[in-house]
Amino acid sequence: MDVDDPVAEAGDELPAEQLHVAGQGDQVGAVRLDPVAHRRVPRRLVGVAADREGGGLYARRPCSLQRPRADLVGADPDHPDSVPAVQPVDDRLQVGAAARGEDDDAEVIHAPHNREVTFLEQIGMRTPVVQAGLGGGLSRHELAAAVADAGGLGTIAVNGAVAIERELRAARKLTDGPLAVNVLLPFARRSWFEAAAGADAVVTFWGRPRRRTAGAWIHQCGSLEEIRTAHAAGADALIVQGVEAGGHVRGREPALELLAKARAALPKDYPLLLAGGIAERADVERALGAGASAAVAGTRFLLAGESRAHPEYKRRLLDADETILTELFGAGWPAPHRVVPNAATERGSKEPLPPLAATDDGPAELVDDGPLYAGKTVARIDELRPAAEIVGDLTP
Repeated sequence: MDVDDPVAEAGDELPAEQLHVAGQGDQVGAVRLDPVAHRRVPRRLVGVAADREGGGLYARRPCSLQRPRADLVGADPDHPDSVPAVQPVDDRLQVGAAARGEDDDAEVIHAPHNREVTFLEQIGMRTPVVQAGLGGGLSRHELAAAVADAGGLGTIAVNGAVAIERELRAARKLTDGPLAVNVLLPFARRSWFEAAAGADAVVTFWGRPRRRTAGAWIHQCGSLEEIRTAHAAGADALIVQGVEAGGHVRGREPALELLAKARAALPKDYPLLLAGGIAERADVERALGAGASAAVAGTRFLLAGESRAHPEYKRRLLDADETILTELFGAGWPAPHRVVPNAATERGSKEPLPPLAATDDGPAELVDDGPLYAGKTVARIDELRPAAEIVGDLTP
């Protein structure tokens, strides 16, 4: 299967390690999502619409600024332009209780007429904080929903259409906040994108940037060349990843340096999200001051109570003061990754080891035998916190 164009057809097989979800292989057959889930209209605010008469902007009552998700079932994700543009389900412009469907008599409130709608507002974010996709089942519905409910963008990161659909459905039961699904391009199949279409955004990583979803698409990049390519491919926003980041690292230079290059190369209002070095409010403020639209935190949310990392994995990270960049855990995915040293890194291996991290429902041995993914910020984190508190702490 071509790594640069990995969306396989039904019937293709993937190595077992590529199907790993929380310690188990997950069958990845073609699935049709529940039409009700696709047609669900969030009660939260998801955007604003122009008032042509008054020149102002309003919060629009339940609607999605994305194309209809129901149309994605059975559609070709490689040709999203065939999907018709969304029509608002209600032309009344409301906020607060009315936007939640709780008060039909609520007052319509005007937003400042000189403020433009941002991409983050369109997908429902109330704060410029994004929880990174923590793969292999580390960030499932519990963490993503908690972040989304606090106003940030919560990201589900599991492999396989069945797992994606399951986690997204579970998260929707917990929150109306904005949810993303992280899709690793070296392993993705067409059905994964169909399952992820129920999210407010799809985040792709590590592969040739190409639109495979009709909804909001964010691509994570690690170089200026990739940034330009993804922008030209029509990505709605980009994550700029610095070398400080944890897990699999595409970046080769500090995050703020790459952000400066990206900001200079792209339109000034194009949304860029900064990943790498985000653990405290001051980090978010620096990112926004340098031109980012939002900050992406991974390690800080890995050390949230809702993350599915094994308890001993979390304890090791709280005690850690250093990380290393290695390719040791590259079986099935030979790519650099940042980890906290453990027994596996100390003894080394002539052959690449599986990239499977220790989850709270997986083998405990992976704490010593698998990767302890973490970014450089791990040295500045010394306690577990609820995800909602972390969002609040990070918000400027």
